[in-house]
Amino acid sequence: MSIKNKAMFWLRNVNEYSAEPSDSSELYDGYRALSGLMKQIYEDYQAYEISAAEKVRTKIGIMADDLENYHNLTQTIDCLYQMAAVGVLCAEGSVSCLEIEKDIFKKAYKNSVTFPFQMLENYTKLATKPIFPIQIKQDDFFFMLREARKKQMEESFFAMPELPQDEHTMKQMLVNSVVDSPVFAVLAEMPRFKCLCSKLDILLKN
Repeated sequence: MSIKNKAMFWLRNVNEYSAEPSDSSELYDGYRALSGLMKQIYEDYQAYEISAAEKVRTKIGIMADDLENYHNLTQTIDCLYQMAAVGVLCAEGSVSCLEIEKDIFKKAYKNSVTFPFQMLENYTKLATKPIFPIQIKQDDFFFMLREARKKQMEESFFAMPELPQDEHTMKQMLVNSVVDSPVFAVLAEMPRFKCLCSKLDILLKN
């Protein structure tokens, strides 16, 4: 998918702030201005097509230059969001402005960039633990499993629930949910993401 198609997709998903303004319309105006700014950024997607990467297809099917351009666009939006999140609204005379402490912003922005990796690393750590073979066990919600096992041992016609997929298929699904997911396409060429994919691939070799 080209950056144009991606930007148009994001543009269509910008929320409109349609609430009626109250006596104090500052909040309303602020939401409306933010919506307009995001639309302008997505409409001007060509300004972010500055990648010098070679135009070759990556293993996930996205062109290398498009992938870098995605980063330019998404990181701009993320930067603006973090500025709004940590900024403090203040007034200088009749002019309102956003006061942002540099150190607080840098910390918030760094955390926003690393958060997806933290979640993926937690997922990878869990998926690569010795959790196979997986067995269905009884708990407070699935409270009839013990009874099902008892009837099965009595050779009745009551079948014990089984896993819907074989072990290899389940492992493949665990890997593909990260490695082949378009959600993580913008991370595909990052060393940290490649390392996670390599760890997940171990699942298929066991």
